[in-house]
Amino acid sequence: MSTAVLIVVTSAAVGSAYFAQQLIDDQEQRLLHERAIEVAALYNVAVGSATASLGSLATVASVTDSDPAAFTRYAQRLLQSKANPGGYTGLALVKTSGARPSLVASIGTGVTAGRLAEPAVAQSLTRKSPTGFLTTPVTRSGDKVRIGSVLGAPAAPAGFVVYAEQVFDPFSSVDTPRTAKTPFSELIGAIYASSTADPAQVLQSSVRTVPVTGHVARATIDVGPDKWLIEVKARGSLVGSLAKVRPWVLLALGLLLAAVMTAIVEVLGRRRSYAEALVRERTQELSDSLAELERTQHQLVHSERLAAIGQVASTVGHELRNPLGVMANAIYLLRLRTDDPPAIRQLDTLDREVGSAARISSDLLDFARNRDPEWESVELSELISECLSVVPCPPGVTLVRDEAADLEHVRVDRDQLRQVLLNLLNNAYEAVPDGGTVTVATKRLDGAVRIDVVDNGAGADEATQARFFEPFFTTKTRGTGLGLAVCKRLIEGHSGSISVVSSPGEGARFTVVLPLTPVAPRMAADARAAERAGTVS
Repeated sequence: MSTAVLIVVTSAAVGSAYFAQQLIDDQEQRLLHERAIEVAALYNVAVGSATASLGSLATVASVTDSDPAAFTRYAQRLLQSKANPGGYTGLALVKTSGARPSLVASIGTGVTAGRLAEPAVAQSLTRKSPTGFLTTPVTRSGDKVRIGSVLGAPAAPAGFVVYAEQVFDPFSSVDTPRTAKTPFSELIGAIYASSTADPAQVLQSSVRTVPVTGHVARATIDVGPDKWLIEVKARGSLVGSLAKVRPWVLLALGLLLAAVMTAIVEVLGRRRSYAEALVRERTQELSDSLAELERTQHQLVHSERLAAIGQVASTVGHELRNPLGVMANAIYLLRLRTDDPPAIRQLDTLDREVGSAARISSDLLDFARNRDPEWESVELSELISECLSVVPCPPGVTLVRDEAADLEHVRVDRDQLRQVLLNLLNNAYEAVPDGGTVTVATKRLDGAVRIDVVDNGAGADEATQARFFEPFFTTKTRGTGLGLAVCKRLIEGHSGSISVVSSPGEGARFTVVLPLTPVAPRMAADARAAERAGTVS
């Protein structure tokens, strides 16, 4: 969110600054164009004044019937008077009715018959103009330029024209100091005696390099039938320094606003994230507490149920032992007193059933008994060999032993671990009644030892697998369902764990993990209780 706010506000600030800059540039260009038109208007006035001064000479020529002496006198006064707006250096009366223009009278410098014979001047003398006024092209003479002005009919007598010439330096104003009171002091520009920015036709320039480059405005001056070009550009800002810095002020304010808004959004976002995280944490803590409370309640109910079952199992198992012992003794005495084969077969059946009942009684007593382990150092490989000798591998079953070489002695209750291994081996053998493979493997873990008993029998689905360690749950036709429940309780008494992984048709793997440094059952129970209490609080 803060990044989006930063991008949006910054973009708006940059856009505003750019738009303001465009407006100022447009205003600057309009002002520059207006100044160019003002300069053109000023020169148009100057051209009108020049036409008027030459018109007075043409009037003298008309009145005096083109008298050279009268023309010379009046021209002399014009050159020496302040009414010489064109700054003429030479004036002449030229007759154009002949085969070529001829000089009738002249005064000043530069106007000679040779000058009039130059192609550019001769052509201008014979050109026609609606107003009678026109100029010659600019010619150069060293650092100076020369340009002539021609005024013919209807102002001048028929067959005659008044010719005036100017000689000046077009770059004379380049090094002239500029002041604020000087007209158009804020402009740089050039005037060309042509309609294009031709450097050869420059009449006046405030820079030595022409054409003028940069942001330039152009205007034209009507000089008889011709147009002169004016191009100008600003020395500095025409709109003022305050307007010039306005876009940068807008940009700075926009960036400052973007930074402030981003900081505010970031702070609010972090506070919101912190609040959400706090709510999630408290919700998770509450959920964990409820889950732990539910687990504790479930364990309490389960423990009470097991305790009740244990009491019943203990009572039943204990009460069954004496009758079963009497029955076993009676069967033994009956065997001694009869040789009848049918009677012996019935006694064998009775003996098997009494043995089965005795095993059920023993399972019930094992489940009801809750004895803490008696720790001793046991060589695990030797204990496995002993268990395999007690429950030998049935015919058709292949036994595989894969034991770790780095296992020496572990501290366990030998009898309890032996009971667990015998139960797991019996279950594995029974899982492959038609032959198969049973694997017993051991492996050293980080601070623990793992024992795997694996068979490749029929396996079990997830629902059956989930109930393997429940008391009195069995898939066998004859069984109490207490064997794995007793194994789970004995292994947990060692602070270990027992688990099973099974899939239909892929057999089952029972895994027992025992710590190398055992924890006393009471200490483990206290630790679990303390952990639960800390979670609830």
